[in-house]
Amino acid sequence: MFYFLKKYFLKILLIFVFVFLGLKVSASTYYIGGSGAADNATCVDDPQTHSCATISYVFNNKDLNPGDIIEVRAGTYPEMVVWGANDIGDATNQVILRGAPGETVIIDGGNTRAYGIYLNGRNYITIQNITVQNATAVNLIQDAASTGLQLIDITSTGTNTGISLTSASSAFINNINVTVSGTNANKYGFYMLGASSGTTLNNITAVGGQVPIFLSNHSNLVANNLTAKSNWHSSYAGFYLNALTGTLTGSNWVAGGSGTGNAGHGIWINNCDIPFSISGVTTSYNGTTESQSGIYISDSATSGASITDIDSSYNTGHGLNIVAGTGHTSGITIQGNFHHNAVHGVQLNGSSDSAKVENNIVRDSIAISNGGDGFDFFSKADNNTILRCSAIGNGTDTVGSDRGDGFSAHGSAYGNQILYSLAYNNVLSGLAHIQTSSGIVYNSVFYNNGIATQATPRGGFWTTNTGGTWILKNNIFSENIPNELYGSDSTAFGVISADYNQYYHPANNNLVNIGGATQNWATYHITNGYETNSQYGDPLFTDASSEDFTLQDSSPAINAGTDVGLTSDFVNNSVPQGSNPDIGAYEYLIPDSAPTIGTPSALSSSSVRWFFTDNASNETGFKIYDNTDTLVASSIGTNMTYIDETGLSENTQYTGRYAVAYNGAGNSSSSTSASAVYTLVDTPTGFSAVLNSGGINLTVDDFPNDTSGQSGYYFSRSGGVNSGWIQTNSWLDTNLSCGTEYTYSVKYRNGDAIETNEITTTATTNPCAIGGLVQSPEVLQQAKKQQLILMIDNLKQQILQIKKQNKSDIGKISGVFNSPMYINMQSEDVRRLQKLLSTQPDIYPEGKITGYYGSLTLKAVQRFQLKYGIVKSYSDPGFGYVGPKTREKLKEIFGE
Repeated sequence: MFYFLKKYFLKILLIFVFVFLGLKVSASTYYIGGSGAADNATCVDDPQTHSCATISYVFNNKDLNPGDIIEVRAGTYPEMVVWGANDIGDATNQVILRGAPGETVIIDGGNTRAYGIYLNGRNYITIQNITVQNATAVNLIQDAASTGLQLIDITSTGTNTGISLTSASSAFINNINVTVSGTNANKYGFYMLGASSGTTLNNITAVGGQVPIFLSNHSNLVANNLTAKSNWHSSYAGFYLNALTGTLTGSNWVAGGSGTGNAGHGIWINNCDIPFSISGVTTSYNGTTESQSGIYISDSATSGASITDIDSSYNTGHGLNIVAGTGHTSGITIQGNFHHNAVHGVQLNGSSDSAKVENNIVRDSIAISNGGDGFDFFSKADNNTILRCSAIGNGTDTVGSDRGDGFSAHGSAYGNQILYSLAYNNVLSGLAHIQTSSGIVYNSVFYNNGIATQATPRGGFWTTNTGGTWILKNNIFSENIPNELYGSDSTAFGVISADYNQYYHPANNNLVNIGGATQNWATYHITNGYETNSQYGDPLFTDASSEDFTLQDSSPAINAGTDVGLTSDFVNNSVPQGSNPDIGAYEYLIPDSAPTIGTPSALSSSSVRWFFTDNASNETGFKIYDNTDTLVASSIGTNMTYIDETGLSENTQYTGRYAVAYNGAGNSSSSTSASAVYTLVDTPTGFSAVLNSGGINLTVDDFPNDTSGQSGYYFSRSGGVNSGWIQTNSWLDTNLSCGTEYTYSVKYRNGDAIETNEITTTATTNPCAIGGLVQSPEVLQQAKKQQLILMIDNLKQQILQIKKQNKSDIGKISGVFNSPMYINMQSEDVRRLQKLLSTQPDIYPEGKITGYYGSLTLKAVQRFQLKYGIVKSYSDPGFGYVGPKTREKLKEIFGE
């Protein structure tokens, strides 16, 4: 008593002095063990020459303050460390007991001491890098409420409980390894119990004991990287979580393993009515009988709870078993892989109306190669959902086996849903509907189920229903054995509501079996009137043999379903892609990107090439639509760059065309509209040249829309003038020479100024006449009248000229000419001709002597020719031309 008063009186006194005088207590470090260690008062701050021999000496004799450290050197310490009631830290300075860095420190209970370390509600303490072993009760125990405990790098071994924490709030537990040997009852690896909050567990491995990791009554727990193995008690589990409150967040949990499986469940979550969230769970090789499961969830009703990324395998019972015994289990979402378990992959099983398994979701999960069924609803498992799940190759193929359904519903399991899921290669059936269960199956695939060779196969959908209604819509039943639909008796189908399904059964005569009587599709569908909107035929999976149940582009299941309110398919693609939902689990995707429109090019008067860039990755082909959304051209093929539209009108402008990619699901979004383009104009036809009073008139056939855009006609004379681009189909060429052949060409152009090839024609002007110009018939008639007038004038002029004639000059001018003379000629012969003709006033009244054969000389020659009968009319070829006949007459009249 004196010692106790002395110790605590002094401590209380010091605290009083330092608190009220504002003084600060400096932290001390106490060293335990090492050479020369002895229990004495000098073991503080001097590890070389002064250290204590036992840890207990410090706690029994020293006053520990916040920040103090007890550092223990390597060695085994056969003692029980009892933490003093006032040896506590605070929120910023822990009291620390630690093994020296890099050294192994063992506190050994020697199988005689009840505890290795006894804390009894101490706050803000840290224990680090210490092994505690062989206590007869608990190696490390905190048996009263505490705050701020930290256990770091702790190892515990022995036959009794490793670590036990009661009501430890805001604790941090990290890097813990616990091994419990033997089969002592009520001994645990890591045990945390009692009302507390905010603790974090990390990197805990517990092996052995009745329960390796036992967590109960805690609130707001964080638990990551936990491993529990080799529990010995089959009625318990590797992990046992009970009555947790607040929240639970966990990740990377491992239960069991090959050679280290737990005798009970891998993980048992019981009575945890909280939105727990656990991800990354591996549970395997657990259980000793079929009643133990990889994960077992019981009586935990909440909303928003989830366990995801599960791998549950090789357990002796179910991969996952969700049950209700005394209260509902609801509101839990499950996602994972469940394989090679001895019984079912996933089972949901209630027990009564007051203890249902309801409103849970198993999504994006796989149950494969389990000994029982893939996914099971048992009695009082109501309104649960299986979404985007696969049941593959489940069942036991032995004589009399009743295990091997992909999905099954038993007894009074009502209102469950199977949505966008797959069942294939299962031993007995894809879906078994047993007794009075009810539910819906939408957009699922049942393929090649009933593969048993020893057991009795049940086909795609097997029912013994005696009451509840199952609704089947938008499902594919294909190549199941022995039937696609199999009813145990003639009444079983009376409670099935099925439509909008796709069936395919190559052995067509046993498509449906109702009470032992088989029916083909025609009898079932047409004669008996089942499933008005369902259809029969190969669904055209992409590759069912490789487990690819997506649809080919030409599948009859595309757009053949009905709206059941679902918006995403097996791989979360939006529904519908086309005009209606597809039948089956995979929505056939419309092309994912619209083309980029390019610049069009006219190919002919009836076709245009529409260019684009392919941006899609899953197209079957492309289409062109006009501005009224009418399809005008399409082509099958991938990676295309253009489509030709034909059947168009000549020289017509087309606007508003746009491109889409398409496949069996429908069209992509639209490209922008292409620029406007005119079709071409055909090569000109009907080209003619007609001589008229003004010249040569050129005409050509017209073409459509010849006044639109830059459309036009182009006439040209070879080597001469042209019309330019005009929008009329005729042109008059004037100022032509007589007696000349001319070559003309014409071409068209369309509204975009694209020109055609040219065509040509020729025309010849009339022989030269008065003035050397081309004369029309009207002009010639007028010339005849003028000819008579000229003759009268010539007579008058002759009389006058005779009177004035200088006869002496006549004999001096020769009338002999050796060369022809004609218009526009200039020579001495012309001058001599003018002098001779001027002697006759009626022929050359002007009498001009220039030597140039102009129009006056021309008219004089013409009068001379008419006067002396050299030509008969103006149309004679030599009219106005001094040729051989005219020269001979000149010689005759005027002499040599």
